[in-house]
This record gives sequence, structure tokens and C-alpha cells, in this order.
Amino acid sequence: MSTKYHINKEKVSKDTLVAFVVCSFDEDQLVTDLFNGYNSLIRPVPNASSPPIEVAFSLALVLLINVDEKNQIMHTNVWPTMQCDEWKFVSMVLDRLLLYIFFAATLGGTIGVLFSAPNVFEYVDQAAVIEKLKQAAAAEQNTSN
Repeated sequence: MSTKYHINKEKVSKDTLVAFVVCSFDEDQLVTDLFNGYNSLIRPVPNASSPPIEVAFSLALVLLINVDEKNQIMHTNVWPTMQCDEWKFVSMVLDRLLLYIFFAATLGGTIGVLFSAPNVFEYVDQAAVIEKLKQAAAAEQNTSN
């Protein structure tokens, strides 16, 4: 039975809790098979300066098929599950898109209301309007007497 110690020296910092893992060859082979083709340099982020997405990885024991006590071998069915919060990035993009649409609709509506007003492009002679109102008020006063 071989024992292996795994430490990734590139990722160890002052804030990192380092744990030594003592495992048998079969456990090491399981981890190797599960992460076959995994590239730690590929980050699921929009750009290199944004923080990485945290992915939680777990195995759920579904079925215990066989137990060989003599050889200490257990055959099981497991379901690997990974959970990540990618929806947050999609949500941020959708929120920004909807903000732009709302801003464009509000700006377009405001401009439409202002340009459809009848007196925006016309010069109004205020003295003539006041004179017409005075004449109308005087005519109404003469008819009521």
C-alpha cells in the first residue's frame, strides 16, 4: 500500500490552510480519473482581472454494489456534482442590457414628447395673445351686462 502526500507549492500562500492528504493508491487513482483533462489554468471568467468562480465538487453515494472485506474493496455507484454560481455573471450582463434598453426608451419617449408639443418650434407673440384674451374678457363682460 503506497502513501502519497500532495502539496501544490505554487498555490500555497500565508492565508492558505495546507492539509496533508494520506491516501491509498486507489483513492489517488479515483481523484486522477475524476480530474482527467482538468486544466487549472483555464478560468471560467469574462476576463483575467475578474475574480474566479468558486466551484464546489462533491460525490453522492448512490448505491453500494459489493463489499469484499477480505481485500477491503468496495464497489459503489456515485454521482459527482459540481455547483457554481455562473448565473451571477449572466445576471449582471442581463441587468446592464435591460438598463440600456430602459435608458433608450426613456430618452426616446422624453424627446418624442418634447418635439410633439405644438409650441416648441413656433414663435408665440405674447402681446398678441394677451390682447386677444383682453378682448375676449371684455366681450364676455359686455354680454353679461
